[in-house]
Amino acid sequence: ARKYLKNMNCGIITFYRFLIAAIFFSIYLLFRSEFHFGSVNQIIIGIIVGVGYILYYEGLKRVKAAQAGALELSTPFFAALLGFFVLGELVTPMQIAGILILCIGVYLLSKKE
Repeated sequence: ARKYLKNMNCGIITFYRFLIAAIFFSIYLLFRSEFHFGSVNQIIIGIIVGVGYILYYEGLKRVKAAQAGALELSTPFFAALLGFFVLGELVTPMQIAGILILCIGVYLLSKKE
């Protein structure tokens, strides 16, 4: 994927990805008759997610695939961590086991390189 991304603008990739998703999702919502525009908070969240995707694609150009994969797979770890510290959610024993397995996997991947 990296060789194809080197010559492409990350903003354009993200725009088309979201545009295609928005078209299909809008068609789906039209048939469900639940189409309404979101609040300002939802628009801000959408912008933040879009910037995150742009940074993700930009990062793919700069790091090895194994590193990018390890970071992408660590998303549940950061979600649990932020949920605990920001939202006060409890971390279940299953989540702790998953986080430990994830950390071991990331360590093994980074050690391999």
